Amino acid sequence: LRRNIDRERASLYREAAAAYVKEEFFAEAVGAYVKALKFEPRHPLTHYYLGVLYSKIGEQEQAAFYLRKYLKLDPKAANREEVLYLLSLIDEQGPQVIR
Repeated sequence: LRRNIDRERASLYREAAAAYVKEEFFAEAVGAYVKALKFEPRHPLTHYYLGVLYSKIGEQEQAAFYLRKYLKLDPKAANREEVLYLLSLIDEQGPQVIR
């Protein structure tokens, strides 16, 4: 029962994050995704979206952390090449914002 409740809470936070992204409230979206991870820490797409958002707001170290975690949780991800490319840009450009 606890696991189901945690999944539902995580899902609600992810929905809130998606709504924030739609309105371009990226910092709020990051906060909602981070809260989702508290309830479902091994959800690959949450890590992916956090990586992308952190990159958008210029926090490249955090972006790389979450993107690497995403690939670790989902090594056969359909967008693996895209994520590896984004990671290479982060590694190349350091603290610059990737948009």
